[in-house]
Amino acid sequence: MGCVMITCPITGQAVSTGIDTELGTLQQADPFLSSTRCAACGARHQWSRSDAWICDATPLTPPRLSG
Repeated sequence: MGCVMITCPITGQAVSTGIDTELGTLQQADPFLSSTRCAACGARHQWSRSDAWICDATPLTPPRLSG
């Protein structure tokens, strides 16, 4: 299992979505649109399955919690 990651469109940094899954599960998921509060810039970014990849290491910076 690994963490689903996206790239912050503002900083270019890899950002954890806070979701852990298997690569096969992500690849087989129906197309979707999600959003994540970005730990790199603080904005909320929309992303889809095609924007994401799996990182098998725990990110050093956990995603910020909304609210």
